[in-house]
Amino acid sequence: MRVRSGEIGEITPQALLLHLEAFHQGITVGLSEHPRAPGRKQSPARNLLERLRDQAHSILRFADTPRHVPFTNNCGERALRPVKTQLKISGCHQSEHGATAWLAVRSYLDSA
Repeated sequence: MRVRSGEIGEITPQALLLHLEAFHQGITVGLSEHPRAPGRKQSPARNLLERLRDQAHSILRFADTPRHVPFTNNCGERALRPVKTQLKISGCHQSEHGATAWLAVRSYLDSA
């Protein structure tokens, strides 16, 4: 939070290293607790742990560039919620022009 608010410019390398080591150690422990099953089908926990291990750079990108990459995807979810609510209430937009205008306004509001 302090990085995003501008109080500090970046996460210190020592703090980042500490958290990265804990992340990777947690994955290693988890993989040892959920050994690979024979065959192709693995448990959901094993699949998640392997994905976290293999995609660690992408998953932890917010730590490398905290001002440019959001920690969560709540902004994207918040942008979709009004659209789904509008469709649930009315079933559809009355016209393509009206839908385009409504989405343009929503886009401006979300950007602000």
